[in-house]
Amino acid sequence: MQSCKNPKGKVRINSNGRQMSYNIDFSSMQERCIQTNQTFDVIRTAVGETAYPNTWEDLQGNPWKVFQVQAGSNEYNQVIQKFQQGAAYIQTIVKLERIQNVALYKQFLAQEEKVRAKMSSRGVGQTVTRELFHGTSGDVTDNIYRNGFDRSHAGKNATAYGKGVYFAVQAQYSHSYTSRDSNGNRCMFLSKVVTGEYCAGKSSMITAPGIAGGQKNELYDSVVNNESNPTMYVVFKDASVYPDYVLTYQ
Repeated sequence: MQSCKNPKGKVRINSNGRQMSYNIDFSSMQERCIQTNQTFDVIRTAVGETAYPNTWEDLQGNPWKVFQVQAGSNEYNQVIQKFQQGAAYIQTIVKLERIQNVALYKQFLAQEEKVRAKMSSRGVGQTVTRELFHGTSGDVTDNIYRNGFDRSHAGKNATAYGKGVYFAVQAQYSHSYTSRDSNGNRCMFLSKVVTGEYCAGKSSMITAPGIAGGQKNELYDSVVNNESNPTMYVVFKDASVYPDYVLTYQ
């Protein structure tokens, strides 16, 4: 394992019990599954430590905190571009904030890795995690900062594809689920969502169905409105989502 200590080295890992092998290239920080050719980003971190995003600021011992992203910074411009892509619904940007919640992020990473391992063992090459939008009212944002997205609120706006939490590919669609507060402001989240393997959703679903031909109790990771071209994803596990940013706008 000397390759792991050499930033230019490569190492091959066999995943016991799954019949899968991986090549990890530390020069490009990429991991490739030999059987499926699927690639993943590699993050170097000390054993036992969680690798947090490099944009995160010092929490100073707090379990969670919301930071305003400086207008004009690279981070601000990149995130705002995602909100504005293909949409003209924003007239005025009030602020962009980054949510830093240690517990939520750790449980999200654990769920992401669990789904990635499952998909790899099945030889599935679909995207594991997507950045998706969720529009809401300002009175629930603080609860999302603290506790993440809560399925117990499912049905407040939509249940056409199941009683889970809904996320849209396009911000313009999520805009229709926002509402103005007393100052005329609206709120929308940009979240990381573990969508994994998905199937078509139904209004009666309270959890994702079992995978056809999969192992016992092996479920899809999300459901969608259109299997061939999804524009809406629904997840039923709270750990499958991390609320990354919230945009306040008019």
